[in-house]
Amino acid sequence: MKNYKAIGKIGEGTFSEVMKMQSLRDGNYYACKQMKQRFERLGN
Repeated sequence: MKNYKAIGKIGEGTFSEVMKMQSLRDGNYYACKQMKQRFERLGN
């Protein structure tokens, strides 16, 4: 993530949030979905 700069939050859901990011390499903007929690594998 050191190649991107966080611009702001675009949206949020129950399990994740979407951030607007700017690439420090090419200057373009991207959306990054980030999980709020880590989930353990179910079963087995």
